[in-house]
Amino acid sequence: MSTRSTISIETPEGIRSIYCHFDGSLDYVGSILKEHYNTPEKINALINLGDISSLGKDLDRTVAYHRDRKEPRRIQTVSFLGDINAQDYNYLFKDGVWFYWRESHHFSSMLEV
Repeated sequence: MSTRSTISIETPEGIRSIYCHFDGSLDYVGSILKEHYNTPEKINALINLGDISSLGKDLDRTVAYHRDRKEPRRIQTVSFLGDINAQDYNYLFKDGVWFYWRESHHFSSMLEV
């Protein structure tokens, strides 16, 4: 069984989001995002991979469906946060801060970066 998550960033063009299949918990994906993906440049590079199977501490250790498995690249772009295909954990980088939510759109901050 997997703990699915979404990883998103707010941009002037809308909210860009990808799906992550494995270990989306705060202790794993949340921790890696906060420690290793803490600038818009790093987050956009991650999201440009499209949906991922698992998140690594850098892009080379991240398993991406498109790059590594030759599956279609999928990136969701929405104008309203409620339109994201929510999963067990959902992460949003906005204004230099990672936020997360579960099952609803009630946000909790993961600390400023």
